[in-house]
Amino acid sequence: MFCPNCGKQNRQGADFCAGCGTKLPASPQAQPVQQTVRYPAPEPLQPQQPSAPQPQAKEANPVMIFVITMLIGLILIAAFLLFIKPGYLINSDSSRADTSSVSDGSEKDDTSSKTTKKTKKKDSSSDSDSSKATTTKKRKKKTDTTTSAPETETETTTTTAAATEKPKQTQATTDKTLDAKNKAYAEAGQYSTYARPSFDEFEWCFGQNGLIYTPSSGVDMITETLGFTGGWKAMVIYNPSNYAGTFIRELDNVDIGVNGDAVDLTIDWYLMSYDTSETYNEEDMEDTLFLGSVSGSGFNVSSGETTLTMNYFWKADGKEYALGTIQLPDYTSAYIALIRP
Repeated sequence: MFCPNCGKQNRQGADFCAGCGTKLPASPQAQPVQQTVRYPAPEPLQPQQPSAPQPQAKEANPVMIFVITMLIGLILIAAFLLFIKPGYLINSDSSRADTSSVSDGSEKDDTSSKTTKKTKKKDSSSDSDSSKATTTKKRKKKTDTTTSAPETETETTTTTAAATEKPKQTQATTDKTLDAKNKAYAEAGQYSTYARPSFDEFEWCFGQNGLIYTPSSGVDMITETLGFTGGWKAMVIYNPSNYAGTFIRELDNVDIGVNGDAVDLTIDWYLMSYDTSETYNEEDMEDTLFLGSVSGSGFNVSSGETTLTMNYFWKADGKEYALGTIQLPDYTSAYIALIRP
């Protein structure tokens, strides 16, 4: 290496110049040789072509799956009937053929079914004979049914006529009953009165042996309860047996109402007489209502502890009459007679 100051050549690696002593610069160390790696030149970019759309897989249709499953099931059933049990369809066809040969509206013949089962065990010739016999029986049955049809129709007509006649009879009975009720009610309205009574009007209820408790024979009894309705003149006799030595009579007006079996009776108090000598006016007294129902040929009605029973109603000589008794709270009985008009 050469000295930069004097130019003298010095040995390689010397620190100072051998000629002038100048410090020599450090000699450069050997640098490692770097290997250059060469890569191939990139290929030029080519324009990309759009890729074609890939077909998507179709989704399975549940309806189609169900239909296919059903078809497979039907095919398996048909195969079972045709190959595993071939006699099933044959027997069904025979049964249908037997049914179609019966006349319209007729039931299946059990005898022909039994005959068909028995003939299966016979040969072909006996099958033919049995079939003819079965056909003959069926024809005979059809003929018998046709012959008996008119008899059935006649019975039905007779039953219908009887059923039609019964409502007519019932209606006639109902009309007759209504006519009787209406007649009795109309007559009751004609006889009804609310005029004040007198003792002279009740002389008919005294007989040779005392008071009369039953009507005489041969009178026209009033049996229709609506014939009781309307206004009546009444006489009440207290202590009719006269065991206490007194004779008390009373005149009143009575109004009777009937609704079905229910009966109501109202007493309008009028006049009381003691031993036919003293009389007392009772018109200021409040009317008394009795309630009850039809009983026998008359009725029973009550008001508190008092019970009034009318036993008989009848018509005679253009008038209407009635007789009964009154059970008083003191356990004594009174006599009551009615008359109108």
